[in-house]
Amino acid sequence: MAKARQRLTDRNPISQSAAGAVKKPASKKTTPITKAEAAPAGRGIAGQVLLFQPYRTVTEKAQCDIACTPIQLTSTRPDLYAALNWINQSVGSAQSPVGKAALWGIIPRDFVQRTAIPVAAWSQVVRDNPDRDVYLLNPAPAEEAIYPNPLSRIFLEFPELQPVLPILFSENHISASPTFSMAPYLVARSGFWSAYWAYIRKEIAEIEKRASSAQRKLLAQPQSDSPSLAGDSILSLIAGALLPVFLKTDQGSAFKAIKIALPAKERELNAHLNSLRQLKDAAVKAQSPWLISCWMNYRNLYVYQVNGKQWCARHLAAITPKKANFF
Repeated sequence: MAKARQRLTDRNPISQSAAGAVKKPASKKTTPITKAEAAPAGRGIAGQVLLFQPYRTVTEKAQCDIACTPIQLTSTRPDLYAALNWINQSVGSAQSPVGKAALWGIIPRDFVQRTAIPVAAWSQVVRDNPDRDVYLLNPAPAEEAIYPNPLSRIFLEFPELQPVLPILFSENHISASPTFSMAPYLVARSGFWSAYWAYIRKEIAEIEKRASSAQRKLLAQPQSDSPSLAGDSILSLIAGALLPVFLKTDQGSAFKAIKIALPAKERELNAHLNSLRQLKDAAVKAQSPWLISCWMNYRNLYVYQVNGKQWCARHLAAITPKKANFF
């Protein structure tokens, strides 16, 4: 197990400290968890914001945050993705745990450790930013600087999935940080969940058609050794990673999304990671292949300094766009 964890860590181009002594610039302007954005007049949040937290055992249930509603994982719903699928399918029925909640979402039991914010603060910041349909955060903002899109990391950790994953997200997809999500930490209105989950199920059905039985098993299997997944399945990551693509569809563009910055995680970024993220965001905003080329050159130099020549020779191609499709 230790060897497996080391193997995955070695593949992570931002797992080591590079240019640690470089002075950090001021963080780019985002919506911090501690300060609400001034929302436009209109529909507010009049009902309950419901956060589910999954558990398997009585001990784990006791560890659930008091601000959350515990939801039991079983053999038929073993992780975040399966739990989300069950909740979405039950909405509108008498058995639905959502009830009349205005917004709802699901978070892991180690949410506080991953995000460095209290669960109650996450719920409150949703209330403080009304008139949105979906709220997201990213506990790993450094990924936004290095990877073209949220699924790029999976190409490194699980190369056996490369033949089937590009149907969802190829290395050519460039995602900007405002909708870059490494996990399904979404709080949203039921209308959004209904549309988004139908989209996810359709996309995953397509990938399962192309996958072998071993690949389908790998997609659904909880990955305890993966630093990206931390016990969730690859399907759980896909549930968050497809957000930027969905929001560009005709149906998805009708929903208003807002990303909440995590101050403690933002402070972990060094000067290079901040600059790389800003450069990639500028390229997406301008739809500029030239700026993406600049980002790739800078990113490749950074990764070379962090992980070395051998790592780059083996893995860099998997996270390098051949052309730019902006999201």
